Amino acid sequence: LLYMAFLLLCCCFFFFFYVYFLFFFFFNDTATTEIYTLSLHDALRSVGFPVIQDYPEFKSMRVKTKLFGEVIKPRINVETEKLSVLKASNGLPPNFIHAQDSAHMMLTVSNAYDKGLTHFCNVHDSFGTLAADSQVLSETIRESFVEMYSKSCPLEDFKETIKPILSDKQKSKLPEVPEKGDFNIEEVLKSEFFFA
Repeated sequence: LLYMAFLLLCCCFFFFFYVYFLFFFFFNDTATTEIYTLSLHDALRSVGFPVIQDYPEFKSMRVKTKLFGEVIKPRINVETEKLSVLKASNGLPPNFIHAQDSAHMMLTVSNAYDKGLTHFCNVHDSFGTLAADSQVLSETIRESFVEMYSKSCPLEDFKETIKPILSDKQKSKLPEVPEKGDFNIEEVLKSEFFFA
């Protein structure tokens, strides 16, 4: 039994990293299209709010001032008009996932509120409510997840959202969205464990 639990844990671990690397390489290839000169990267259609990723470059300046009669020259960083391509490139995969998580949370809270829940304690991708409402929230988390991801593919949506702001040359460099597997998203509704 312990051996089977260990095998299951290993399979989950490798599956997580496989999915992560698919996302990473998709976004890493997308980074080469120079979309980081723009700050709007995604509009989460499921909840309808824009996600802005803005990483400006900074220029270091020396400022001469007095402190207690002493002349000091501290350095300060001043924001420039240019965007940091490296920071934006490194930030896009985790920011995309965080945006998906927050969209899921907003949808879950909205759906749970429609079911009569009024007490929430949510942080990032962890959900909380009163003990008496936990079963309803647990079901709503799964239902909202299925609702959100059965309608469309987030990577395909992302790709379609950025196409209008790209040149033809940049569009030609966009990678293909990774092929979907055969997992039935409806299985989430029956899962014993899902979110914290």
